[in-house]
Amino acid sequence: MRALRHLRPLAALLMLGLAACVYPQPFQPAAIPKLTLPGVRAGLVVEPFEGVADGKAFADALAEALQNEDIGATTDELPGPAFRMYGEAVPKSGSIEIQWAIEDARGGEVGGGERLLPADQVPQWRDGDLGLYHDVAKTLASEAAASLAETHAGTREDYTVVVPAVTGAPGEGPKTLQRSMIYLLDKRGVKVTQNGDAAPDGARALTLRGVMKVTPVSGHSHIDMAWSLLREDGSEVGKIEQANDLPTAMLQVPWGDIAYAIADSAADSVADLVDHAAATQSAPASPSPAAAQPRPSPPPAR
Repeated sequence: MRALRHLRPLAALLMLGLAACVYPQPFQPAAIPKLTLPGVRAGLVVEPFEGVADGKAFADALAEALQNEDIGATTDELPGPAFRMYGEAVPKSGSIEIQWAIEDARGGEVGGGERLLPADQVPQWRDGDLGLYHDVAKTLASEAAASLAETHAGTREDYTVVVPAVTGAPGEGPKTLQRSMIYLLDKRGVKVTQNGDAAPDGARALTLRGVMKVTPVSGHSHIDMAWSLLREDGSEVGKIEQANDLPTAMLQVPWGDIAYAIADSAADSVADLVDHAAATQSAPASPSPAAAQPRPSPPPAR
């Protein structure tokens, strides 16, 4: 999967000394739409069902029905961890049974069910009738929404975020950016280590690494800032990238206002990434490999 760039446009004012130097939307991240599930900040990808005359058309109908249930569903691949809904149509008792399941981003099943079509609808189903596809999709979407509503989704309170000193910033920037981000995340309800050190023993930890690159450009400095949120295994939850041009002299004075503006522009997006990490946390392990339920296999060819 490509690295998630989970960003939000924000405006901030940068004020120094007695005179206010205002830079339009400094360090504003670019905007990318976000899909949400009830209580879950991740998208849901609907895969074409097996054993369906037109699997793509049924997946499209199902994604539309899920969206009508306020679930952020799509048939397209998403640039990051995502829930997945899949299934198949299986001949059963002279009819067709639609079996479905939903997995979280780590492959743990979080919902599933089946629906047996009335016998008089089987010919329409086999012919790929779009009206019937939409009717069935509406029923499955309602069941899926109810199933997801009962699914435990982690919250940002499940994690402690470690914020080391930012690398690459000149002068007092590394520590001032660190302190500003810690303060602003705490204000947003994110549990964060107050000194930037390791999380308490036993705590689930995420690490927010900040890297700054300063490039001199004809009398001013171009600032590139990146914040990467990492899991304990080192995998990246997502990244926030910011950029702005500043007079070089501004980097040679106390960093309080500069650091605050940079951190404030990114803090909401960081909090969203923490929510995303919590929502896509690993499901409890199965008691044994034999207890794991495989995906249904396609029906035998007739």
